[in-house]
Amino acid sequence: MNKDADEENGEEKKKRKRKHVEADEAKAETPSKKKKKKTKTVVAEMEAQFFRFLKIVGVGFKARAESEGRLLFLKLGYSHEVELSVPPAVRVFCFKPNIVCCTGIDKQRVHQFAAAVRSCKPPEVYKGKGIMYVDEVIKKKQGKKSK
Repeated sequence: MNKDADEENGEEKKKRKRKHVEADEAKAETPSKKKKKKTKTVVAEMEAQFFRFLKIVGVGFKARAESEGRLLFLKLGYSHEVELSVPPAVRVFCFKPNIVCCTGIDKQRVHQFAAAVRSCKPPEVYKGKGIMYVDEVIKKKQGKKSK
């Protein structure tokens, strides 16, 4: 009987150890993995087929979404915040203050809203500041030459 009790205690210890190791592995996830999971979760919740990511570049330029993705507030260096109401077929999420995701089930409306957001502050060709698509490449121009 003593051996049986020792074996059960040994098995319980192993189970506790496994749970402890699994908990440590869950804590050890990198922030990028968490963001990817969050992105997948958000998109899966909406069952969105189309999405468009926007990147906001510039000192002090920020975005925030409110009212469950129905309002988008942009700080773009103007004296006021730019407030955009999101169309019914589109949802907006901000993963970072400078990355905005527009998702929805209608491709045309998602891309149209993303273009409306981009038109608030299109990218500059000299400094590269403004709102641009993540996959967009801005060809910068050379500034004035001094003599």
